[in-house]
Amino acid sequence: MTLDSSGGAALVGAVGNADGGRRLMLDNPHLRALDIHGDRQLEAIDLSGCSADACLHLQLSELPLLRRVYLPAGGEGAVVHLFALTLPPTLVIHGAVTEIDADWQAGTFSVRAGKDAGVWRGVRLLGQDALPDDLAPGAEAEGDLAVVMNPAVLPGGLTLSGQTEWLIAHAERVTQCTVEGSPRVRLDNATRLEALVLNGHGTVEVRRAGMLAQAGAVPAETAQAAEDEHENAGGRLVLHGNTPVLALAGRWGSVQLHAPALARLTLEQAQRLSLYHCRDLEEVSLPDDQEVDCYGSVPAPLLDRARFVIDEATLSQTLTRVEDGEEDLLEGLLEVMARSETPHAVFHSLTSLRRLAEKGVDPARLWECRRTLSARQCRSSRKRRQPALSLAHYQHADARWHWKLPDDRQDEGQRDDLQLWALCVPHSEDARRYGVTLRKAVYAKKGYLDQEKLVQVLRLATAEAARPAIAGLALEILTKLYGKDTWPEVNLKREHDGIAGYLPRLLNVPDISAAQRQAVLCATLEMTTGEDLAQRAGQLLRLAPGQTRALLMTLSRQPDAWLQRYLTEEDGELVLPLFFSRRVNPETVKRIQGVRQTLVQLALMPPPAEHASHA
Repeated sequence: MTLDSSGGAALVGAVGNADGGRRLMLDNPHLRALDIHGDRQLEAIDLSGCSADACLHLQLSELPLLRRVYLPAGGEGAVVHLFALTLPPTLVIHGAVTEIDADWQAGTFSVRAGKDAGVWRGVRLLGQDALPDDLAPGAEAEGDLAVVMNPAVLPGGLTLSGQTEWLIAHAERVTQCTVEGSPRVRLDNATRLEALVLNGHGTVEVRRAGMLAQAGAVPAETAQAAEDEHENAGGRLVLHGNTPVLALAGRWGSVQLHAPALARLTLEQAQRLSLYHCRDLEEVSLPDDQEVDCYGSVPAPLLDRARFVIDEATLSQTLTRVEDGEEDLLEGLLEVMARSETPHAVFHSLTSLRRLAEKGVDPARLWECRRTLSARQCRSSRKRRQPALSLAHYQHADARWHWKLPDDRQDEGQRDDLQLWALCVPHSEDARRYGVTLRKAVYAKKGYLDQEKLVQVLRLATAEAARPAIAGLALEILTKLYGKDTWPEVNLKREHDGIAGYLPRLLNVPDISAAQRQAVLCATLEMTTGEDLAQRAGQLLRLAPGQTRALLMTLSRQPDAWLQRYLTEEDGELVLPLFFSRRVNPETVKRIQGVRQTLVQLALMPPPAEHASHA
């Protein structure tokens, strides 16, 4: 057998090489993918001698007598694809499998091993010759996964037990299902399922449920005893379908309901309840301390207790429709965004509010939505059932600039928030008052300076076509910082060194005051590194010659410890501050004197002739 460059091969027709052509045996250690098509007498494929070091991809097509496949026992597990024109016979796969799918014209399925297990050590596919006894306890010993492809073997009242995972590909005949100990069960096409019982701590997933009305888990008192013993108390239910009424008894670990037609829900107890697009839910009966996460929409009965979660795709689609003129969606969209509570949802709400503001949507309404969003984050996260928003929550929100955002979206989220504020300032009194909060968040009276927030403000304020409100905020902050006799020490991180080069743009802000101009000059020189000092001073001398000369002379008289900011690395050794050593380093002192002389020389340097008129 010849392999291609990727370690793959394709075999067509009669390919068996043992047992009179009924068995194919291969032991090529380089085999990575194998396609076998159209062998009508092949009964077994033995690849157990092939390498288990890499994932093996196996595609088996139109092999009507195939009953056994032997795969390498270890490694990452194989990916198996099956295709047949009619329902094939029962097939047992020995060895490690991580993913399997099948298409036999009248039905399909696809399933992947869970994250915990990673692979199945054997798979059993119950096909056209399967019997009801194949569902009995003990019959599942040939593999970790059993897939029922033949619906004819299914009784109306189905019981699944043992440690095998079960997948019922076509569960239309099943009206009642009891799961005893199985770690994972999936019922596809369960259109007639009315009742479900889960005795254990596994996961049951029901798809296309249209009639499921009752589901029971471990009794609450039993689950509590298990929890007290630090065991996993309660199973997990995942439901997809249009069932209208559902009652969940007992103690569940978690419940996920993807049920847009659900109108009535009763739940005895669950560690976590998640509702996906259950917008038609009218009646609920839940424990008082029940946590609820709502995705896509929040039903009316849960408005004051659920956490709203919206995925980025849904939010983006709705936002685009609003931007395209569907204004009737705006009220609902703002309500949805105001209820966001998870860090990712809050981030997407902030970016969406900024987009709407740029499109000209009523800024006052957008800012009120933003205030509500912030107020919700102000509430204590320790309480399962959150209290309704009060005036105190809004007052707290108006007095802080802080968001709980994903770690990798903090900067982007704060920038969007600043842009939103700047767009709303001309139209909202609340937004105008919030400017004081922003300034205090960067620099408070007690001398606290948040350098990361300072960088955020300065980057936006010095950008091309910066918004006037942000430029004004930056000037106010710099004036507070540099309007005193003692300057702050703004030691920006190395990646922010370049920001000083853009600060002179603030000198072009209309109606800038003398104090603000002086603050910009001070900030520019104080944040400049030693390598860029001469260039930056020359730039300022062209823009504001008189003030810059006086400032350079003032800097030349600063203490040695302050002037060390302009010292650079030499000979691969970083200069240490003077106060790190009891003895003064003569070389360091000499270099500081050189900095003083440079500042004086820059102050006395004549300006270019074409700019002399600005002196």
